[in-house]
Amino acid sequence: MGAACPHFWLRITCIMLILDKISFYGERPLKNFESTKKLAINGDVDAQYDLGLMYMEAIGTDKNYFKAFEWFYKAAQNGDIQAQRNLAIMYANGLGTEKNNSLAIEWLRNAAKNGDTEAQYKLASIYFTGRGIDKNEYKARELLELAAEQNHAEAQFNLAQMYEKGIGVSKDNYKAIYWFEKAAQQGYAKAQSELGLRYTTGNGVTRRYIPAYKWFLKAAKQNHAEAQFNLGILYKNGKGVEQDYLQAHEWFLQAAKQNHAEAQFNLGMLYKKGIGIEQDCHQAYKWFLKAAEQNHAEAQFNLARMYERGVGVERNRAEAYKWFFNADQLGFPVSKKDKN
Repeated sequence: MGAACPHFWLRITCIMLILDKISFYGERPLKNFESTKKLAINGDVDAQYDLGLMYMEAIGTDKNYFKAFEWFYKAAQNGDIQAQRNLAIMYANGLGTEKNNSLAIEWLRNAAKNGDTEAQYKLASIYFTGRGIDKNEYKARELLELAAEQNHAEAQFNLAQMYEKGIGVSKDNYKAIYWFEKAAQQGYAKAQSELGLRYTTGNGVTRRYIPAYKWFLKAAKQNHAEAQFNLGILYKNGKGVEQDYLQAHEWFLQAAKQNHAEAQFNLGMLYKKGIGIEQDCHQAYKWFLKAAEQNHAEAQFNLARMYERGVGVERNRAEAYKWFFNADQLGFPVSKKDKN
């Protein structure tokens, strides 16, 4: 994530704007290189932008960052918003020109002022982190509002988190939910997962497990590990959906494969107890170990017990002691007998 800042900021671009090919693609189909060049020379702004894109992506010509910069600059001066944003990226990364953070921010401001949602979002991240500019959470929030109103899903999600935490704005759980829903309705998995979580906790909404299930499922189908885990919990406990341990196992497994420690632990418990699936102590050991290696205290305790008793793994008192000790260090209640 780059810069150090609160964990909720999803994509810190800051002044180190990532060179992402998507940022350089236009929305209209490109014409022949030679005909585009002629139009650009004659002052056609769209052609100037397209020509810069062709040089940037080696479309119909050799890749040439200097030429790309030259034509983006012409288009930007003539008011092309995408060109203004691309100039910011090129200045920030030193592509086709000398690296210049001040000019990167200046062109990003121009694009943002002219309504470019991606520029508004990137500039918001810069204000939020204070990279290359005075930190200003209020300005960050204002820019997120502009992008969010134009249906920028990431901006909507981050704006929701700012309202929820009271950063750059007065704390307002109802507005937080409003923006979570806006982003979720656009299919943004992180927002769908967070919205599902709030329906399970009653944070900003009435606690209701059926809509929680609905939003977790949407995010889980997009391979969102946290949503997959929470969906597994709903199936395990029969909340918002009929209790189904096989489905719980399936969703825990999907999240566990993505290294989700809590899912790995819960998967281990299903195998240990044989709940809804055939008991398999070796599989329990395998998943407890994966979670334990991520400092999951209860998984460490269970792993230690398995080593102590030789269940699912060869008995090993040294390993048992190690994992009991680690669990104790993380605050899990371990008896004096187990520690000695």
